[in-house]
Amino acid sequence: MNKTGNLKKPLTVKPSPCASCPYRRSVPSGVWAASEYDTLPGFDGETADQATSPNGTRLFMCHQADARLCSGWVGHREHPSALLAILLGVIRGEVDPSALDYKTDVPLFASGAEAAQHGKRDIEDPGTEAMEQVSKITTVREMRGEPVSLEEQAAQEGYVPEYEPGEDPGDDFPLEEDYDQYDMADPYDIEYDVP
Repeated sequence: MNKTGNLKKPLTVKPSPCASCPYRRSVPSGVWAASEYDTLPGFDGETADQATSPNGTRLFMCHQADARLCSGWVGHREHPSALLAILLGVIRGEVDPSALDYKTDVPLFASGAEAAQHGKRDIEDPGTEAMEQVSKITTVREMRGEPVSLEEQAAQEGYVPEYEPGEDPGDDFPLEEDYDQYDMADPYDIEYDVP
């Protein structure tokens, strides 16, 4: 049992940042949705300032590994103890103290703002390498039972619906000519086996 009375094992850091980690300098631009990149700058700032910044006290989890801290996030600072969320997590028993000593040789962006700027640069027209990463991520999520929804996939591929979440999309999503572009089956072109 950890200090908070929780029976869960404390969170650990993956040994190395994933190939698709948004903090990794070698990751292609446009892999993640804009909303994912938009969260990254909220982790920036001096340790004391993080207490009042967006996400400053929130742990940033790996997009690929269950119940692991993002190695790129932990490793992008010279000292992981500069991340208030890590310090608080260790104190609460939610984060394994080994996270305070985490180091990586993988080149990472120096801040969430830098990572976000790079990641969003090609989001409207991601290159082949980015699309291959998206395909791998989609496959992994499906294997883990967390499939990417059609709305997420379309948003990642640049489709922006003209309605607010929760509204009836009407004829806006998806347009018939979009079926091929978003690799979706045309619902009017499916043959059903009727006994």
